[in-house]
Amino acid sequence: MNSDLEQLIQLQGLDLQIRELTRQRDDFPRQTESLELETAKAEKELQDARNEMDNLRKERRSLEGEVDALRPRLSKYKDQLMAVKTNKEYTAVLHEIEGCNKEILAKEDEVLAIMEKMETLEKTIGQTQQTFSTGREACLKQQAELRRQADGVNTQIEGLLSDRNRLLRGISASSLDLYNRIADARKGVALAEARDQSCQVCHVRLRLQMFNEIRKNEHIVTCDSCNRILYYIQVGP
Repeated sequence: MNSDLEQLIQLQGLDLQIRELTRQRDDFPRQTESLELETAKAEKELQDARNEMDNLRKERRSLEGEVDALRPRLSKYKDQLMAVKTNKEYTAVLHEIEGCNKEILAKEDEVLAIMEKMETLEKTIGQTQQTFSTGREACLKQQAELRRQADGVNTQIEGLLSDRNRLLRGISASSLDLYNRIADARKGVALAEARDQSCQVCHVRLRLQMFNEIRKNEHIVTCDSCNRILYYIQVGP
């Protein structure tokens, strides 16, 4: 096999590995960010539930304060009832007492409703806290694993780049220039296998004479359609 062609095949293999590993490495920050967003979402849900609980507590205290303020007024009306002298005054005071009682009962009903909401919300907060804690712990473990994988990928890339640099020394400048130009134009894939009298990348049928020449692997031959460097893999002895 032509020396340059043999090494270009190896170079292509290295470059494809490096490209795939680089893609994986570049995807790690996105995965990490996705995990952080999930944790932040869970944390926000927990904080929103806590804020709602705080608001309910404030609303309950406010209503209870209003009830406490109404009770002396109710007591005052009851005292007045004992001192009235006419039926008209008596009826008026009874009306005030009834109104005050209704107002107190309404506010007490609101307090009970709030207490029920608080009880339900307290359970929700406990569940959300558990979900958040579990999710955050899982997130930290996954992030540590992603960092470990990223370190491993970087090590692999460094090793492949070292192999690539050594390989480049044995390839002629003209062949390397051709490889780079095709790779730049063809998304990093500069070589294609020729099999069954066709290019296995663009699938265009090759002329028989050209295919027989490629099968020898003695010269650099490019595809008339996609311009990639063609090579032939010998099957069997």
